[in-house]
Amino acid sequence: DDRAALAAGSTLLYGELLPRSVTQLWDAMGLRDAEVLLELGMGTGKVALQAFAELPQLRRVVGVELAPSRYKAGEIALLRLVAAMPERFAVDEHTEGCHIRIVEHGPDRCGPEGRSLEFRCGDMLQTDPADMRAADAVLMEVCLPSSLHPEVCRKTRELKPGAKVLCFADLPTVWPESL
Repeated sequence: DDRAALAAGSTLLYGELLPRSVTQLWDAMGLRDAEVLLELGMGTGKVALQAFAELPQLRRVVGVELAPSRYKAGEIALLRLVAAMPERFAVDEHTEGCHIRIVEHGPDRCGPEGRSLEFRCGDMLQTDPADMRAADAVLMEVCLPSSLHPEVCRKTRELKPGAKVLCFADLPTVWPESL
């Protein structure tokens, strides 16, 4: 994990949001109407999973994590969720150690495709621009080295107008003049 972080120009400095604070975050960010949420730097995926559980209007939640061990913990959690509640959830796509997508199904779910929760192991700065354009909100509760701030700012330019961003870095103060 350390090597992967260093290769990406990042660190594995880790902080954690507590569940109660995360619940308060939805209202503070005005996410009660959001349909697509990205969590870039998801750690073990607890916040993405909590969003999926607490915000039923979300059609799609995608979490991306650079550290394979943290991703793996989230992947295992989703597999356990599906095993515990097969009448409600199913694995739609799964490449072990790389990607997992589960769907929520049933008569009271959002349309024929249902809702989805997806975890990916990879660099958040390589997130597909189409996913960025679809997002109503992006959470980046990671401590990024200042050397990555210009890249993060460039990545946020891929968001649609009105998308909301939560980031530990104060992006307006680090925004490069060249952007």
